[in-house]
Parts: sequence; C-alpha cells; structure tokens
Amino acid sequence: MSNERSVQCGPAYSDIREKKHRLPDGYVVTAIHHRRIGEVMQHFGQDADFFPFIVSELNNSFLHSWGDAFAYSWVQSPNGSEQTWWMLHFYGNPLFLCWTREKGQRERNPD
Repeated sequence: MSNERSVQCGPAYSDIREKKHRLPDGYVVTAIHHRRIGEVMQHFGQDADFFPFIVSELNNSFLHSWGDAFAYSWVQSPNGSEQTWWMLHFYGNPLFLCWTREKGQRERNPD
C-alpha cells in the first residue's frame, strides 16, 4: 500500500517486553493512525472486516500502562509466532493500530 507507513526492523524490539526477544531481522512493523483505518479498510476490500475484529480483540485484551502517557494492548496472531497485533494508547486515547509481519509478506492480507 503506497500510503502505509512501514518501518523495517533491523534490531527491532517491539516484542521484547512481552515475548522476551526482539523481532528477527527481516520483519517490519506497520503502524496506522486511527484516522486512517477507514482508508486502509478500503484498500483491503473484502478482507476489510478483519480490522473491526482485531480492534475488538485488542480492546478486550489486557491494557499495559506506563503512567498516564502511554499504554498498549496486544494479541498474538495464529499465523506465526512473530506476527502480532498492537493498539498503542497515548494519554488515554487509542491512536495507533500496529502489526508485525515478515518483510515481503503479501500486503493484501495483513495477517
């Protein structure tokens, strides 16, 4: 997706707190601002119903909080041990939906 903001992970540490290791080389973290989720859903067409499902799963997951400024929830994907979904909250607001995937994995299916 051309507007998607992906960050290639060299020594990526997005999973280190929860899984006790960094992401392997060759994985990327994709972060989508909440205001762009509708746009992203249009891109995924018939697979778009997955996004409300994963947001619901994240909302029902334990919210890990670091003071008043930052919190996150996460769920493990059944499609791979290094594939995870995250919701990042800043000052009490869920602002970013993120997922980890292997670089080059087909973008049509985010999971």
